[in-house]
Amino acid sequence: METTVLPRPNPRTPSARVRPFAARLPLLSALLRASLAVPLIAVVAAPSPALAHDGPDAKIEHTHNQVRSRPAPSTEWHDATLGEALFKQGRVNTFESSSAAVRFRDESSVALRENTLVIVFGHHAVRNKQVIAMQAELERGALRARLGELSGDPATSQTAKVATPGASTRLDGGNALLKVDDEGASRIHNHGDGKTTVSAKAGGTTKLKRGMGVKVEKSKRAAKPIPLPPTPSWLVGPHVYLSIPGELSRIRGSWSPVPEARAYYVEVASDPEGLQVISAVEVPASVDAFDIQGLPPGDYYVRVAAVDDDQFESLPSEDFEVHLVAASLEGPDGQPVEGAGVGPAPGIPEAGAEAAPEGARVLTGSSLVLPDGVRCGAGEEALSERVSLATVGVQPLRCEDAEGNAAVPFPIEVVGVEAAVSNPSGEAVELIRERENTRELALDSDLPLPAQLHLSAPEGVRVESIEVLEDGRWALTLYAEADAPEQATIAVRFAEDGEPVALLDLIIADPPPAELEPEAPKPERHMVELGVGAGLVLISDRHGLYEFGVGQQREIRQPTPQVYGRLGYYPIRWVGLEVEGRYMAVRTGAGDPATGWIGRGQIVGQLPHRVTPFVALGLQGIGVASPAAVLGRETDVGPVFGGGVKFYATERVALRLGVAATLQDATQDGLSTFVEFDLGLAFVLGRDCAQKKC
Repeated sequence: METTVLPRPNPRTPSARVRPFAARLPLLSALLRASLAVPLIAVVAAPSPALAHDGPDAKIEHTHNQVRSRPAPSTEWHDATLGEALFKQGRVNTFESSSAAVRFRDESSVALRENTLVIVFGHHAVRNKQVIAMQAELERGALRARLGELSGDPATSQTAKVATPGASTRLDGGNALLKVDDEGASRIHNHGDGKTTVSAKAGGTTKLKRGMGVKVEKSKRAAKPIPLPPTPSWLVGPHVYLSIPGELSRIRGSWSPVPEARAYYVEVASDPEGLQVISAVEVPASVDAFDIQGLPPGDYYVRVAAVDDDQFESLPSEDFEVHLVAASLEGPDGQPVEGAGVGPAPGIPEAGAEAAPEGARVLTGSSLVLPDGVRCGAGEEALSERVSLATVGVQPLRCEDAEGNAAVPFPIEVVGVEAAVSNPSGEAVELIRERENTRELALDSDLPLPAQLHLSAPEGVRVESIEVLEDGRWALTLYAEADAPEQATIAVRFAEDGEPVALLDLIIADPPPAELEPEAPKPERHMVELGVGAGLVLISDRHGLYEFGVGQQREIRQPTPQVYGRLGYYPIRWVGLEVEGRYMAVRTGAGDPATGWIGRGQIVGQLPHRVTPFVALGLQGIGVASPAAVLGRETDVGPVFGGGVKFYATERVALRLGVAATLQDATQDGLSTFVEFDLGLAFVLGRDCAQKKC
């Protein structure tokens, strides 16, 4: 089965009908319709003298797309407006893909298809309180006249006369269709129970019964009447469809094929009378269904007729009445969803083209809200006026109207939300009891996410705060109480009472044992240190650093700089043994240089802390080497004692500050005192006692 996609309506199409302005007259109507894509010129006049009337002859009752009007010969062409009055020789013109309707003073009406021109010619008048017969001239195109049936009294019956290039047709009530092709051939159809009489201008008169037609060519007599093609019948189908105004709408229907049909003429109107035509198209015989998208909510009436090889048209079908009702979608936060519909592409699809797919995409936790009288349910759920959309995927909806008839929903795809939490332990969120735990929650979806977030925590877990970050991320502060269960789940919602959009699995863990701070580096057993440094020495003026009998005692400049190297071994943390050597740059008061040295061994007592005070006691030798004229060569031995402090910056490096004093021989009997100050670094060569637990 092929489907025709009819042109989408113009959103400016008016939906309200104009009330007749001659309602006091008998409710007889005439509908004059022009064919698709060809001009129509209809001239309406009074055939015999009658009393004229004041006021307009007609009003514009319907416009669709581009319609222009000229209400009277003295006015200019302009865009037609709904309800505009038309006077003698007034004109209405439709353009491509446009339509209009004009209602006359006597309640007759003309429906204009695209590229159609109607001229109102002459006043409608009343004689003996009866409507005078209507007369029209059709040069090219199509005209449908629908009049009241015969009343039995020719004086009171509604009649019409239509002139065509090759014939004149008199209509006494009923329903008739007249067509004139580009060669001027006329085709007259009797679609009703009235009398239709066709008189060829070349001679001959033919009377048509219901369901018969006749062809009259220019300058020829009328051909024999022939039966019209069978009327298509509608197949059983739904008549109620759901829509989202401005986003999603679709109505469909199909008819039984007619073997004699070369084509079908399909017309959609928004009123039962068929004046408010919003779409009309002729489709090939391979098409036996219609599919229209983009309509606003409302009631629509579709008619179809079969067209044979000679352009004769069957009686139109009964109205296929379709009701397009408005529904709405609410997001998981309870707010209306805008832009959820994926409707057809803008523009008018070509006749016979496959309809564009449509549907709505919403976040999980959204809802479908239905109008009064319509109920739906997802899957096997009970029908209701509000459907929760929580299952990810395309929803299998069932819908009914108030009478229990099936209603057709639009497809709805529910899109899930991916939740990810910053947590080093894995997928589950780990919380430590009796602590505030801050985690970053990220929600990801290809649909926009609401700005609000609600968490439903189990007993024993509190949500302290939710801070909005950006790009679908939130900072969560959670607190697990002492009696919280070992495992729990938090539901993530966009509305406080809405459906969950994600679930977070929790693992509640006890706090880890208190971790001991790393022990500060300090002296250990069997520790070895290598030290270097520099300092100053204050040498006594009574020093005995000169070679007796060769050199002579000379003044030494103060202070004397020195550098040293030290090696220490500490068998226990409290006591160590150290040996060291020092070099001194000695100069006499006269500036003469001499080499000074110290060799020392000492016992060190210390406190085993990171900041380690120490004292030292030992024996050292001190000497000089220089020319005989300066100091000569001399070595003295004496006790040394001192102290200081060490600071272990790391396990391998310590800073050492020390002071020491030594007693040496003097120039005469007695002793002299040397005092030194030094600053250096100590490098720990062996520190594995902690691992050996020594």
